[in-house]
Amino acid sequence: AEYMGDHGGAETAPAIVITPENLADFVGKPVFSSDRIYKVTPPGVVMGLAWTSMGGATLYIESVARRSGSESGGGLKVTGSLGDVMKESSTIAHTFARILFSKLRPGVDFFDASSLHLHVPEGATPKDGPSAGCTMVTALLSLALDRPVRESLAM
Repeated sequence: AEYMGDHGGAETAPAIVITPENLADFVGKPVFSSDRIYKVTPPGVVMGLAWTSMGGATLYIESVARRSGSESGGGLKVTGSLGDVMKESSTIAHTFARILFSKLRPGVDFFDASSLHLHVPEGATPKDGPSAGCTMVTALLSLALDRPVRESLAM
């Protein structure tokens, strides 16, 4: 390429090399970034999908278990900024996961002997919607079966 140099004559323009490292210098930062925080999701963690005014977002539903050590059996604690429908979905998801797990692993007392904590970590954004129940069931079963869900799967 030619351009007019400082002295008025045509000169060869210096080469510009664009690499992944300097691309943002030329086109700016990405408008959207990845919400993925796990390279490999551990058992009990599942990526969910949420509707937003920008089209959508991903969020993780995380579950952990602690052996309850009591005769009364395990329970479910739910945390995060959740609407009423999501709270109801978590209760139904817990019940469904218990029933399905008892069919998959008869005689294994994971749900009866564990206190479970289900968390939707998305700051102060309230979430409401029944479809999250599928993600919650999957997180609870992943934890109970000690099997991670594919990190590229979202629901």
